[in-house]
Amino acid sequence: MSSLEELKRFVRKSPASSSALPGGASASLLPVPTAPTAAILLGFRDGVAYEPQELWGISHFVEHILFRGSESLPSLYEISRAVEGLGGRISAYSTRDMTGFWVKTPPGQDIAALEVLTGLLTRPALAEASIAAESAIIEQERQRELGNPALWSSLLLEELLLSPAPSSRHPVGSPAFLGGVKASVLRDYIGGVYHRGNLAAAAAGNLSPGISEALVEAASRFPAGPKREKAGFALPDRWKDARAALVASHHKSQVFLSLGWKFPVGGREDYFAFQVLNTLLGAGYTSLLNASLRERENITYLCTTRLNLYGDAGVFKIGLALADRNLERALAVIDALLADVGAGRIPPEPFADAVTRHSSNLVFRMEDSLETAKLLGHSLVREGRPFSFEEYFEGLEGVDVAHACALAAKHWTPETRKTVILTGSEAAARLFPGAVRVQGE
Repeated sequence: MSSLEELKRFVRKSPASSSALPGGASASLLPVPTAPTAAILLGFRDGVAYEPQELWGISHFVEHILFRGSESLPSLYEISRAVEGLGGRISAYSTRDMTGFWVKTPPGQDIAALEVLTGLLTRPALAEASIAAESAIIEQERQRELGNPALWSSLLLEELLLSPAPSSRHPVGSPAFLGGVKASVLRDYIGGVYHRGNLAAAAAGNLSPGISEALVEAASRFPAGPKREKAGFALPDRWKDARAALVASHHKSQVFLSLGWKFPVGGREDYFAFQVLNTLLGAGYTSLLNASLRERENITYLCTTRLNLYGDAGVFKIGLALADRNLERALAVIDALLADVGAGRIPPEPFADAVTRHSSNLVFRMEDSLETAKLLGHSLVREGRPFSFEEYFEGLEGVDVAHACALAAKHWTPETRKTVILTGSEAAARLFPGAVRVQGE
């Protein structure tokens, strides 16, 4: 039996189930009774894709400030201790189009941890002193990003690709907003976002027998509200159709290179085709980019790719660090590989391997209950549909290689590419004479 068939047989043993929660909320569960942990995710449609311009950064700020205290647990320490005392963990994260709050616990403690999570979301303290303090913490988060060249260049690339859509804005927000946040504004925003019509819950791992009832009870404690719609305005385009951004850096000979393409996703057929293409090009050392740039050319330690899907728009990114003397060669290798894919010059075997590799990487996430809960929750929040491993595998197996190649040929070309180069090398800068210069470190 092939690896893919074994993976399909395995996931059939643990199918996910979905259910409706009160007030339009939805839930997806995947119990794994032998798992050493349980995880619960409460996700909301939020982020810069939804924010009005005058509140740019508020969703990320709310994610932070909610952990500063609830009515019953008035500090980050006490909130954390209530879950960590159970042997668990509690945290949250923001993306461009959702905010997720999660707990991860030993078996038998998930419902108690859910109670803590629900309390901080539905009964926040929002003390003015905590708001001022958290603004300083978020500024330190911004500085940490500036100290990570690969992360910063990747975030800047997405801004370049997605502009002028609201989702192109940096999730941390504007300094103007962060410097004057008021509790009343936060409370109004929370009331309009953290409600049942905007909530999706996911749970996975060694779940307690009463978890379904606990999620129903938790959802009932949120107010009612309508499903949220993304912001529809256009931003002033500071890039003015620029194809490249050059970020000044103290790295005099090292280059952090980020290449990206924005493209439409026409439906499920396109969705799975792009997933296979991403794996074919950048997942693992057998991927086309790593086999070429690392093993044959000895240009970089690792080349990574990332596929982000925002509704009917997709972003594909390639990232690597390399010496400036190799930059021109790396660009030529990447362009040639994408041209080969688009022209159908890649044999079918690497595509089949990519399907297996992508499927196994998905199943590997089941080793971690939190990763599984995120997989289930992201599908509910972003796609409005429950996740099914079996249906996903069928979609991957059904990818038509010719269709995938045609998508690459149409959308991933040198002419449609955007580039961010973070470096202090003038030799590298000369390769992009029309690049918009951005102040760096």
